[in-house]
Amino acid sequence: MSGTYGKQDRGTASAYAEYFRGMDKSVAQKIALVSAYLPRKGTVADMGSGSGKGSYDLARLFPKLTVVGVDVNPVAVAHAQRTHVLPNLEFRVGDIAHDVFPEHSLNAIVNSSVLHHVTSFNDFQLQKIYRLFDSQTRALKEGGVLTVRDFVVPSIAKDVLLELPRDDGKAEGGPTELSTAALFEEFSRTFRCAAYRNGNIPFTRVKEDARHAVYRVSLRYATEFLLRKDYREDWATELLEEYLYFTQEQFEEEFRRRNMRILLSKPVQNDWIVEHRWRGKVALREIDGAPTDFPPTNYLIVGEKGPKGSGVAIRETESVALNLPAFLRMEHFRHRTTGKVWDLASRPHETIDVVPWFSEDGEIYVVGRSRYPRPVVNTTWKDPPFERTGTSGYVNEPITAIIPEGKEPEALVREILKERAGISPEEIRGVGVDALRYYPSPGGTNEVVHSFAVEIAPRYEFSRPKTTDGHSPEEISAFNAQQLLRSCQIGGMLDARLELNTYHLLLTLGIPVDPWIGGAFPVASFPDETLRRASVGEVLGEPLVPFSEIDGPEPSRYLSIRRGHFEEYTADDAVRSSWDLEYVIPQSKSTNTVIVVGVLDSGGTPFLALEERELPMAQRQSGSATYLDIPAWRLPKEVTTAYAADEFLRARFSEEFGVLIASVKFIGGSFYPSPGTSPETAMLAAIAPETYGNGKLVWVALPELISGRLTLCDGHLLITVFRVAHCLGLLRGLPH
Repeated sequence: MSGTYGKQDRGTASAYAEYFRGMDKSVAQKIALVSAYLPRKGTVADMGSGSGKGSYDLARLFPKLTVVGVDVNPVAVAHAQRTHVLPNLEFRVGDIAHDVFPEHSLNAIVNSSVLHHVTSFNDFQLQKIYRLFDSQTRALKEGGVLTVRDFVVPSIAKDVLLELPRDDGKAEGGPTELSTAALFEEFSRTFRCAAYRNGNIPFTRVKEDARHAVYRVSLRYATEFLLRKDYREDWATELLEEYLYFTQEQFEEEFRRRNMRILLSKPVQNDWIVEHRWRGKVALREIDGAPTDFPPTNYLIVGEKGPKGSGVAIRETESVALNLPAFLRMEHFRHRTTGKVWDLASRPHETIDVVPWFSEDGEIYVVGRSRYPRPVVNTTWKDPPFERTGTSGYVNEPITAIIPEGKEPEALVREILKERAGISPEEIRGVGVDALRYYPSPGGTNEVVHSFAVEIAPRYEFSRPKTTDGHSPEEISAFNAQQLLRSCQIGGMLDARLELNTYHLLLTLGIPVDPWIGGAFPVASFPDETLRRASVGEVLGEPLVPFSEIDGPEPSRYLSIRRGHFEEYTADDAVRSSWDLEYVIPQSKSTNTVIVVGVLDSGGTPFLALEERELPMAQRQSGSATYLDIPAWRLPKEVTTAYAADEFLRARFSEEFGVLIASVKFIGGSFYPSPGTSPETAMLAAIAPETYGNGKLVWVALPELISGRLTLCDGHLLITVFRVAHCLGLLRGLPH
């Protein structure tokens, strides 16, 4: 290979074999991240296909898609053509910085860890990326999907303290011989990039001893070093590439300018890299010495090409607090024993989720709304999640409707499917009797969801629901159930209801769920018989009615109902449509929630740590305030990093339950529990306890929770049960 990318040539066949083995290790995450957003049929281009393994897996997972792997390296293309053969798969040599496909010829484009090559081997010119995005968006058909998985410049430009070991190698020598600290200093001298074309990245050695050295350096270049410090065998080639070129905000802006509606924008951390290459080996701190989060290992952005003039972003332009809301209602309850007053924001009607599904070629597909506008998730009152997941305000979710007063939910199923998806009664093969009924976020919101799975005849195309208000129309799409759950594991899907309904469906059908691909979490053995073990029935016991509703005006203490004016903008920043919507937020806390689960093993059976609570929501809906819950907290507004969240959870668990935590591990991606009512973003964390507390936690066997899931009313608890069981390998077809 010669020319622009000639320096990428790996030389010998054995060198290429080793390179391809390393490349293939990241394919599972790549496929999981993008799979939920790809069409079921058409043509998809895998740009920078390298070894061809990712293209092969896409073609195997999507047999109705034609997958075209493109790589500038003819050696890589020849290897892929020999190694990966399927009837719907082809490979070709091409420079992705130029036009490779005709206009309007592709249904999707995947760029995985390749765009930084375009800048690095073209004199660090960002103009090459701009032209590449122009070319790729031209090649997409209307409705086509563009995905980029690459690296991301930290959004905050700042210096940090980088602590590196000096005792793990030599002070002088080649890359494979040097200590990590010495390698950093070599990197700083020789690494070329857009800002330092002759190398010499500025840093200050602020401290050193026999074991460690501490450097003050820009977070951007600390990240560049951390991402490549373990690729010593190929060090010279790695130094030719500048990994970081755009911030998250720059990626998003470039997508919107090209009429791409952002479906997901998410920095990603590869758990294996963090645990095996960073944690305990290096340290990153603020200048004042406070620990800070490790940077993302990757970044994913997914955009959809709309028709000219379609909406690409939803923004809130005005927001006012309401004393007398028109849609939501604020209620107040006093606990008769403690005197504590609770706020409860109520929706006027219950909600029904209808989840059509079908089976074809041994695969289960669920049907839902795609690209559905949920403006509330983009309110200006939303606190950014510390993992910085964002969207343009459009999500994938179940087909949903409000249940009119006096109507039975099941009676509405056929009507909803005909009106909202064009599915006729003749196509319906059966309505599931195992309907979930749960509360998405019961701590402060009186909202009830009924979920029905409906088997239909196989189909991949559905009529687009009519819109009369000028909003960009939604789509109805079929999602492969296993791919959807994979995407949820690493934060590629944000709607909680679609996720938990898919888990419930596969369990009910007795279909094994594919293995968990995210990081594992710690499980300790049951220490003794003193822990409070119980069944669900034992915990709930006799009905309790400790709350009385407060009549008359009462100031809200915790929650606030606001009305926001939201506008949908086109690529040229013109307003296409608008909404006036009410939503609920905490008055002083963050809109971010952390759900925390403790897991212990007893004789091979996992037990989850749950909390017995009394909630006015439960009393209003079931006649008893006693409620089996998973511990969860709205974070303080000042908790803006994963490290700060870790410290907060340790303090709360010690204070409330007397439990000391050995480690905290976040499981799966963040999600929206109730995007029509609140901008709340939730994350699930598993803890490994060091001590076992004051007896306030109730330990319930996980298999019982799985088999009794229809009795679980808490949406947070359902997500927790499904994800933990999946991660532990228990979802191997346990029917209701």
